[in-house]
Amino acid sequence: MSNIATRNRHGRLLQREADGKYQAVLNGFPHPNRGTLILDEDLEVDFCAPWRLLDGVNAPTHYLDLGGVKAPSLSTFGGDARFWAGIQKLYASRCELRSVEGVALLTNVQYLYLDKNCLTRPELQNLCRMVHLMPKLRGLDFQDNPGVCPAVIASVLIASPGLEWLNGQRVTERSMNGLTISDLSSVL
Repeated sequence: MSNIATRNRHGRLLQREADGKYQAVLNGFPHPNRGTLILDEDLEVDFCAPWRLLDGVNAPTHYLDLGGVKAPSLSTFGGDARFWAGIQKLYASRCELRSVEGVALLTNVQYLYLDKNCLTRPELQNLCRMVHLMPKLRGLDFQDNPGVCPAVIASVLIASPGLEWLNGQRVTERSMNGLTISDLSSVL
């Protein structure tokens, strides 16, 4: 079972264990359980603190669910390059992200969920320029961001030929989100 990090009414970081009980986190940092770390959406993080939430996570983590914790970018959560490189599946939905800063560290990510954030077209275009750094990327979701448009979708499809899923739809050779492969060059 996975651990879910949250804070109690006194501001103390708690972690839900497999038995459903909450236990205080002694060093102030959440700990992955069998490579899985899930943050609770009610977790309020002080991003002005001298430490960042994921700076103290030392155990290998392959699955990270940020649980809708509000932050301007992934880099705001902290964590070193080795931590982020170990992530294979990242849920960063509903986090109010305004920047894709930190995404480039996800060098081994296979599934990346950035849907329902505040990413503008320039930020999504930055994401398109980063997907080549993620050679294992099979699924990407950035729908319900203000910058989603056919040009961004086409750019991602061209930049990531191994992509199997985009915005919740299977990528086929013939069509994606209403665009055919022959349409891609005309959209750009």
